[in-house]
Amino acid sequence: MHKLNYFFRFRELEDSYENELTRGLLAVMRLSPAAHFAFLDMVRERQSCKAVPAIMPSVLLGNEVDIRTQEGMIDRESGQLISVVLTREPWTTAVPVTSTDDVRVYDGVLYYGDEWIIILENKPKDEVPPIADLEREMKPNLPLDSAIEICDRVVNIVWRDLLARFDGLTHSGMIHGAELAVMRDFRALIHRRFPYLNPYSSIAACGGTSEALGERCAAIMEQITPDRFDGKNALQFSPAESHVGMIYLRPDPLDQREDGRRVESICLEMFPAMTVPQAQKFYREVLPTRFASADGLIGKGWTVRPWLTFRFQGTIKYQPNALIDADRSFSFWQAHPEMIRGNVDREVVAAEWWDAWVAAGLVQRDDCQQILARFSERQRVNICPGFRLRYSWPLPEVERLDSLRTPPGSQQTAFISAVRDKIRQAFQAIGQDFDGLVK
Repeated sequence: MHKLNYFFRFRELEDSYENELTRGLLAVMRLSPAAHFAFLDMVRERQSCKAVPAIMPSVLLGNEVDIRTQEGMIDRESGQLISVVLTREPWTTAVPVTSTDDVRVYDGVLYYGDEWIIILENKPKDEVPPIADLEREMKPNLPLDSAIEICDRVVNIVWRDLLARFDGLTHSGMIHGAELAVMRDFRALIHRRFPYLNPYSSIAACGGTSEALGERCAAIMEQITPDRFDGKNALQFSPAESHVGMIYLRPDPLDQREDGRRVESICLEMFPAMTVPQAQKFYREVLPTRFASADGLIGKGWTVRPWLTFRFQGTIKYQPNALIDADRSFSFWQAHPEMIRGNVDREVVAAEWWDAWVAAGLVQRDDCQQILARFSERQRVNICPGFRLRYSWPLPEVERLDSLRTPPGSQQTAFISAVRDKIRQAFQAIGQDFDGLVK
């Protein structure tokens, strides 16, 4: 394992399925006050007992909080107790919560000073857990002389509802730093180890919202090749091994807040030749007939657009509008490899080289002023004549494909297979073997 995640184990060692998930949830609540408040708020919303008052999350978190897991006894003599059951699907019972003499091992126990106790039972695996098991596990083992008051109605929280609440927090802009990192790590644990709990386990489940669709797209990319997943939304390759640095799968439009439009499609995007070394190698090795032609990607439904950028080190300082098609742009740069260079004086770029590009129809004459304006006298220019490759699926088609399991019952869907096939197709067009790179 090379990618650091607070919840991922170093090796895939045997571990109790439920224990791993419970431990992760309790760690999130211990490290993220926002997540802890959200959990308590859901308990309050679902609390229906009359024996004890409704909890008040802000009051509970004003106490000293003690969170434990795999606890064999209740370490309090008084207070008020609520039994919470986490399940994959909604669950109810008419059996009241009462004290029991049975020996118990609690999945989780949360103490809030000496006033409140929450015992936690986690049943994530089965869609319909054995009712007898749940009714037995929700009852606390208390001493005969205990002064603890028990809420007689169990509180049921469905995992997908809790995860959707957590996901809203990560996108709210209200949490930052280590708290945000641990929330994202927990989400990655769910994607990797418990995908069926994910509220966005299919494109159709995302409800057409860009944030939820982005989560599903990220999970798909991680499923295609976990070792290349960048932890956000892309597959990553080094310049030494591939003409392509990053491969993205994302909704379009990416952010509904920009123009209020509903997401219309899911797009696969990659940007070959985006650094000087990549571009130099790209134009030496790639065949134009296999790339940007009717017999290449364009004839297979891809859009291929020139993506000329001018960089200082790794930062794009200026990107002019593309004026010619991909085929003519490819021909020009393949015929002029001496212009694919780094560390070039801005005066040279804005003068004689710019004149040559204007004559070839690559750029507009007046745009040369942008080079002088955006690069300081000390900054040298890296010239990167790349491309943007894009393949789009209409959202209704993606929803249909992502609902088809291949084979039935597996985590693979027809859409995951379609994305993988399109990545292979693009890599074949640039003369590279995607499957060989990710082995």
